[in-house]
Amino acid sequence: MINFNQILPRLYVGSCPEGVDDIERLINDCHITAVLNLQTDGDLRERVPDWPALETSYKNHHIELERVPMGDFDYDDQRRRLPQAVKALTRQLASGHTTYLHCNAGAGRSPLVVMAYLYWCCNLGLEEATNHVKERRRCSPYEELLELTRQDLLEGNDIQARISHRASQLLHESQNKPHDAQRCWADAEREVLRELLGLAP
Repeated sequence: MINFNQILPRLYVGSCPEGVDDIERLINDCHITAVLNLQTDGDLRERVPDWPALETSYKNHHIELERVPMGDFDYDDQRRRLPQAVKALTRQLASGHTTYLHCNAGAGRSPLVVMAYLYWCCNLGLEEATNHVKERRRCSPYEELLELTRQDLLEGNDIQARISHRASQLLHESQNKPHDAQRCWADAEREVLRELLGLAP
């Protein structure tokens, strides 16, 4: 049986829907209008008895479906694909959808994506983002990927130059107070990261 938890007002995380009844429950109980599916093709073959029927049901209920496959227990694949999944989630939420985000059990990949969204896009600190999700959903994602993948996105001379330039602007706007330098750099990193993810500054 499907199980899920509400993480944000318009975001639910849980296990994979396996049949039309699960979709109808999500619509009735959570009023979802979009689904972000992180399962691989192999996951679907093993977990979902009739995937074409499920796709048809999403379409018939006018549920927007997006897939960003991420390998279960595959550290490197999750590190590569996490930014794409965060972009997809952000697009859905920014469009006004109520989203159901899932992998297989809703304990690894999908909580990781929400933590990254909160940390990278919502101005929450790393610990605050992880605790927010863990308090609402029992899970055990690769939490170290939140910072490692963030660093992946921000590495490179061009990106560091952009951050430095923006940090200088922010420091000037704060009237060059020395104690503001670290905060300005952090704010500049956050702005550049959001731009890299295709988000508004």
